[in-house]
Amino acid sequence: MVHQSLLTTEVPIDRIPLLRALASNAERDHALRPHVRLRVLSDHETVFSEGQTAEYFHFVAKGRVKLVAVAEHGRETILELCGPGSAICIPGPTSGASYCCSAIGMEPGSEVVAVPREDVLAAVERGGEFTKSLFDAVAGRCMRMCQRVSEMAAGQVEQRLARLILDMAGPPELAVPNANAGHDGSSTLRIPVRLTRQDLADLCGTSLETAIRVMSRWTKERLIEREGRAIVILDPEALARVCRQPVRRARPTE
Repeated sequence: MVHQSLLTTEVPIDRIPLLRALASNAERDHALRPHVRLRVLSDHETVFSEGQTAEYFHFVAKGRVKLVAVAEHGRETILELCGPGSAICIPGPTSGASYCCSAIGMEPGSEVVAVPREDVLAAVERGGEFTKSLFDAVAGRCMRMCQRVSEMAAGQVEQRLARLILDMAGPPELAVPNANAGHDGSSTLRIPVRLTRQDLADLCGTSLETAIRVMSRWTKERLIEREGRAIVILDPEALARVCRQPVRRARPTE
């Protein structure tokens, strides 16, 4: 089945920090909008494919998009999850090369804004707030990647998985009050993304068997529970304590 995006010029620029900086005055905003498009995605619709010429910068306005690499045998490995406000795969359109991965919507109704690379690069040449914001976004992504590599090299699987789950839950304001949640009556956090155990294993750099073992133990300990592919964090503070545990040298199987 081929999914069709809904294309529209009603672009929610205010939701995306980089676009707010790009359209920082009325004249520039008026000139930019005719070139910008908003795609409303179907479930698991592809935004762009690995190897495709990178003609647009893409930004998530709503929902979630996953960046994946596809092996020769067809198996997808998730590289990153991108939420609202995120820029997707900046290196491709910046360099004029191809996209280094594929981007796929994770929720029906996810929204992605596409801006022609010429408009973005012209704004970079002008300098100012947008150029600084773009550099900040690139630097932030590099720092996250470095942190992830460091955690995979030195951290325990439990720490990596706990941090991943808490990060996916989003900011604290997404907490859902629940008098029976956790060990201390704290509120729950519901992750607004459906992921398989294999997805979780890929994202924290471990084997499927290890991810299943850790998730099963946390379910028994009432730190989390599964609702199909959705995850509900019953005890956010307990997971936060796991993240703060002293780092031990990882076992070879982790």
